[in-house]
Amino acid sequence: MDGRKKHRHRDPLAAAITDPNGSDKLRNLNASKAASPAFRNAAANSNVGKIAAYQAAAAEYYDLRGQLYDTRRDLRDLNERYDGRSSEQIADDIAALDPSDPEYDSKREALESELRDAETYEETRDGLRADLKDLGHQTKDALEEAEDAFFDASKGRSLTKDALGDYHDNLGLPQPKSHPKDEVTVQPVPYDPTYHQYSETLQYRSKDTNFRLRYDALHHDGKKHRYKDPLAAAITDPNGSSKLRNLNASKAATPAFLNAAANSNVGKIATYQAAAAEYYDLRDQLHDARRGLRDLNESYDGRSSDQIADDIAALDPGDPSYNDKLDALESELQDAQTFEEAQGELRADVRDLRTDSLVAQKEAEHAFFDASKGSTLTAETLADLHENLELPAPGKQ
Repeated sequence: MDGRKKHRHRDPLAAAITDPNGSDKLRNLNASKAASPAFRNAAANSNVGKIAAYQAAAAEYYDLRGQLYDTRRDLRDLNERYDGRSSEQIADDIAALDPSDPEYDSKREALESELRDAETYEETRDGLRADLKDLGHQTKDALEEAEDAFFDASKGRSLTKDALGDYHDNLGLPQPKSHPKDEVTVQPVPYDPTYHQYSETLQYRSKDTNFRLRYDALHHDGKKHRYKDPLAAAITDPNGSSKLRNLNASKAATPAFLNAAANSNVGKIATYQAAAAEYYDLRDQLHDARRGLRDLNESYDGRSSDQIADDIAALDPGDPSYNDKLDALESELQDAQTFEEAQGELRADVRDLRTDSLVAQKEAEHAFFDASKGSTLTAETLADLHENLELPAPGKQ
């Protein structure tokens, strides 16, 4: 600490069972000087047996507390070592790659390597977070059991800190003096929104709020910026056909579409119509899901449940305002968990719809080229085809 005095924090167990005005004599607890065999062979309800019960409960508490501190340090160190992006961001970049790009393979390999590193980090981080939650609950339970065992052995008496020190010395337990305070035990790890850690200055908010499809590049059309239609981009070409030719059959009446043989000209156009309609419907659902996710993220200005759970685990049961702080944090935790559950469902919807949209796009492309006999169209001619088929105008859905 650079020569300065160490900050120290209270031992919650010692704080709960000591009092400046407590007994400065061990009295019946002097039996804690008994040899180990006496502890092992003592009846549970005897004086020595009750002291042995406290010894075991306190040892369990201090062991769990040590594990909790160690795990917090591990999580802090892990977060400090990793400076990459989240796996979701990298997966989005992989999905956005254009297979026709000459550098597609090298870009994909680089992103997949980055993804493996991110997934390894996130798996380890999530495991540590789960361990922290479990250890927090176990430590709290062990603390309560040690307190009960102490007062059962002491016949309800509290001790001065010095007397408790003698008692612990007899039992081979840690001294009830303050332990050096590790910053990580009372201060959550700062949240970095690029890879889902904690923040004291930034709100917990997903970056998943841009509701464009995976490679919907912005383009300028006159005075308005619009998103490209990936399906239209795949089946049109400035040098494509400016005439519908056999696709003029798209003007056929609805009954002709319903009754057409699958391999006929009208049947293939009808297949494209159905596939494209499915694609545009899924694409609209994806846009709506992304908008819903964006609105949800903007509506929540709280912290993450992990951060709140860490604060709950860090509470000192010996603090006079412990219960009030616990109630407030548990209420905040419920709100965070409700938000994160809804957020998780929307993120899952976005992922599923993105996959379904990509599949539907490929099926619509295949159906189009089957119907057009391998020909591309100009954007204007595709607009005529879509008008005949009552499909969205390319680039305007």
